[in-house]
This record gives sequence, structure tokens and C-alpha cells, in this order.
Amino acid sequence: MNDPKQPRTIEFLIATLPDAIDSNSRWMFDPIIDALQRAASESGFVLDRFFIPDWNRERDGDHASEPSGAHERWPGIILFREPNTAPSTLLIVFCVSETAVSGVHQDALKRSLATIRLLASPAATIRVLGPTFSGSIRSLVRVLRDFRPTDTLPRFRIVSGVATSSTIRETNCFWHNKLRSRSPTC
Repeated sequence: MNDPKQPRTIEFLIATLPDAIDSNSRWMFDPIIDALQRAASESGFVLDRFFIPDWNRERDGDHASEPSGAHERWPGIILFREPNTAPSTLLIVFCVSETAVSGVHQDALKRSLATIRLLASPAATIRVLGPTFSGSIRSLVRVLRDFRPTDTLPRFRIVSGVATSSTIRETNCFWHNKLRSRSPTC
């Protein structure tokens, strides 16, 4: 049983996913969510709960009558926890939608980063899984570049197993050289 007085460790991950509401690539959403759940399970976590904006189980596939756009402004959240430990470690996954043409939904990404800034250690590395589409790289970097949680630059670890553009390497070099270091390494 967890003691509410014991501090919890909270880990964060931002995952960019194909927009399940407005994208023609919505078919990719479920397999990526499944892969996230499997990876969390392999790391010793169990699914606790989740919230996906604009998703209505009863009207799945028909969102015409709902107010639209919440998923563009707010990230989805998947909460994982370690079972049977006191205090348990939590893993909060922020699900930020993206499209191949428009890129990541920047407001949702900004809100994810702001929440991490409030809850994480200033020295924490912010982990980003994505982008899914090569066309999202510039919008992702634009938000990360403008994010300044403290006087020191945040550390990001960006991993994309799907986007294939050569721009990814250029973006990683830009990120390292312009924002993190004075000496080029690429």
C-alpha cells in the first residue's frame, strides 16, 4: 500500500503521435499507443489511467457534433505507475498530436513542457519520442528552442524511429551547436 506522505518519483515523456482526430494517418495512432504501453510494461510500469482530448468512446469515428480542437491545444495524458511499491514511481506520457503537413500541435507541446517545468527537477532531461513525420521536425524544434524553463538551457533527448528525413541529423546538429554548445560536433 502506498503511503501518501512518501514522496513519489515522477518520470516524464513527451510522445508525438499522428493526429487521431483530423489526420489521414490516424490508423498509426493505436499501434504507437500500444507500443508505448508495451515499452512501459517492459520497464516495470502498469497502465493506471489515460485521457485523450476530443476522443469519445461512444461516438468513435463521428466527432462532428463535438467541439473540435481540444487535442490541438491540450496533450493527451497516459499515466503509468509501478505496481506494489511504496512510494511508486509514476510515468506521465504527454501525447502531442501531429500531422505530416502542419507538424506538431504547438500549443499542446507548450503545455506539456510547462507542466514538466512545474513538476520536474530543473536538471532533468526532457525526453521526446518523435516526431512521427519528417515534416514535423521544424515545428517541434521551434517550440523546444523557445522553451526556457530557467536561466540554463534544458536538456532534451529526442528519439524518432519513424521520421526518415536527412533534416533530422541537421536538426540535431543545429540543436547541439546553436543552443547547447559553442563548438560544433557534427
